[in-house]
This record gives sequence, structure tokens and C-alpha cells, in this order.
Amino acid sequence: MFFLGILGFNSKSKELGRNIKFECVNCINDSSVLIEITRVFELFFIPIFNLSKFYILVCDNCKCIYHLKESSIDNIISNKKAEYKDIKQ
Repeated sequence: MFFLGILGFNSKSKELGRNIKFECVNCINDSSVLIEITRVFELFFIPIFNLSKFYILVCDNCKCIYHLKESSIDNIISNKKAEYKDIKQ
């Protein structure tokens, strides 16, 4: 039972950009936040290695979440604009 407190998994989020232009399907708002979420494996609460990484857009108004394709992230950051083709289906 001692080892349960030593090893663990955690999620870390980092905001990559605000005011990303994207028309929300739910509320027709055109401003959203780009967030990177990383799942990490930890030993004594120290991150050892990353397990997975994914990106989401969160609508500023209704907080609707859109999962993004990883190949589109650089383009979204540089243009401050996302399109429907950048969303994972």
C-alpha cells in the first residue's frame, strides 16, 4: 500500500493563446482560448515523462470544447484563427 502515494498520473494544462477566432457552433461567439493538455507520469509528484498531449479550443462565452488536430496547431497559433477543418471528427 505504500507505493500508491509514490507513483501517479496527472494532467497539466497550459494556455497557448487567447482571442482565437473560431465561430462556436453552440452560441455563434467568435472568440475562444487555445489550451494544451498533457498527461504525465509522476514519481513523488515530480513529472517523469509525458504520456500524451492534445489541444482544445474553449469558447469564451458558453465554454463549449473542441478537440483540435495536432497538425493544425502551428497554423492556429500564428494566424490566431481556427477553422472547422482543424477540429477532430
